[in-house]
Amino acid sequence: MGGSAEPHSVFEDCVSCEDVVPIAWRGRQGALSSGELHRLQELTLRALRAEPGEQADVKDPQLLRLHEKLDSVLEMMGRLLEIHHPAPQPAHVRLSRMGVAWRTEPGKAPPIGEHGVLELHLHPRLMQPLLLPAHVCAVEPRSGQVEVEVAFDSVPEPVETALERHIFRRHRRAISETRNG
Repeated sequence: MGGSAEPHSVFEDCVSCEDVVPIAWRGRQGALSSGELHRLQELTLRALRAEPGEQADVKDPQLLRLHEKLDSVLEMMGRLLEIHHPAPQPAHVRLSRMGVAWRTEPGKAPPIGEHGVLELHLHPRLMQPLLLPAHVCAVEPRSGQVEVEVAFDSVPEPVETALERHIFRRHRRAISETRNG
């Protein structure tokens, strides 16, 4: 079961962040069509750009109030939607611009080399997860569980840039919390 299909990790030479978030792996037979791939990229970019708490430079108090009200409406709608479409189980994940690693039970790990779509819910207030085409590049036993590492496939520049921005903010926030501990 252990092993690796690629000689390097998706965490080499890049910033990463860790969090506990809902995550699901959807294995696939065959490649995504160009239409499916384009749709996943649009949804992922939209989810990354809609990150709650990251406000633009809004100086007008009326616009700021409107922004806060929209955030509240989005949160309420997300809670309603979750009743009918619950998010996957949360797991401790490590995220980089190149891929994700998470731990799962030994019988639930996908096989090395499997292609699929990673569903990653970074924002509990928003029901739109990141949907990233990827392949399993490593499956290793770790403390009674199995760590699965997937590498992203064909991530366009706008999605990669938005993902790097998100990871950098989370990484910076984690350092700040450690220092202020």
